[in-house]
Amino acid sequence: MYRPQIYFYDNSKINMLGMVIERLLDQGVNASCSSGCCSKEGECISFENDPWEKCLIENGCQSEFGYCTTVEKSNEECEKEVKENKQCQIEFKNIIIKNEILSKGETFKSDKCQTFYKRQFANQSVCSIAKKYNSFGFIDNYNKTAYLNLNSRYNNVRLNNILGNYTGCHQKDILDNITEEELEKKCEIVYSNKCNELNNIINEESAKYSVLTGIILENYNNNRKKCSKGVRYPCCLKTKEVVTTDESGNWGYENDDFCFICWSFSLGYPCCMETIAIAQIDENGQWGVEDGHWCGIVN
Repeated sequence: MYRPQIYFYDNSKINMLGMVIERLLDQGVNASCSSGCCSKEGECISFENDPWEKCLIENGCQSEFGYCTTVEKSNEECEKEVKENKQCQIEFKNIIIKNEILSKGETFKSDKCQTFYKRQFANQSVCSIAKKYNSFGFIDNYNKTAYLNLNSRYNNVRLNNILGNYTGCHQKDILDNITEEELEKKCEIVYSNKCNELNNIINEESAKYSVLTGIILENYNNNRKKCSKGVRYPCCLKTKEVVTTDESGNWGYENDDFCFICWSFSLGYPCCMETIAIAQIDENGQWGVEDGHWCGIVN
């Protein structure tokens, strides 16, 4: 793809910034991107896909035939853009109150502000020209590194907020080396409505904010499985498909939750749903009796 050029005539004539795309037009190529920027391969890259260096420095996608402006006009347009995005000019370095960072972070992560930031990096903003001649404060030295530092700071605060608010749900080893009575109390927390919301919150955080929450979800699911085995024994009622296996045995997924696939299923007997009283032990495992029928007790 022909690399567009920017021309600027600094004399009494009109100052012109035009992009030459003759070769593209001669070849019948439409060089216009309705949104996003143009890569050197001639592809339109949306801002939502973090274009960064994929965009041309002198971008050929401002319009079908480029654009012309004066220094004065570019300054005027940049001032307008900066003013319209005043709420996006956020710096977290001087903010120490967690709730204030979380509040401002919602603005920082908004579609409007993300587009404003990335237009600067992709040189899709007229400010990329205007700031060569004037100072515009926030955007003067704003670059990819500054953006990533802000993004990292905000995500760390969000992650620590989740960790603090849901400690009883996901804390690793919280159910180890404790008495049955303590286990039951802690498992009541793990099975609480608050903890049940954690999975949705984690999915939302990962999708919207790119917060790395995988380890939280892993610990939470492990705690649920420990509680299932140690307290509630929710065996799978229908499914026999093994989703995962650990030291406890085979686990399935039923009714939007993990369930234990009881060893007695393969022998044609159900899992004991309530009883933990062992009636018999053989080479297969521990047996109980419920409603006058044999059932397998989770080991």
